[in-house]
Amino acid sequence: MVQELQMVWMFFVAKANQLRDENPDRGEIVNAAIVIGVLAAGAIIVGAILIAKAKSAATNVKTQ
Repeated sequence: MVQELQMVWMFFVAKANQLRDENPDRGEIVNAAIVIGVLAAGAIIVGAILIAKAKSAATNVKTQ
């Protein structure tokens, strides 16, 4: 999963660099907002998965 996130990050960085090189006068705020929104959504999803796995592991612990 880490490799997939790294690939997505590299894609966004490459795309941002490409757009910046094409037209340096172009406003980047919209692109930056979209990228940040996508990365935030990804972070929320990863966090939710981790919490679900932790809860599952905690409920499977046998107590005396």
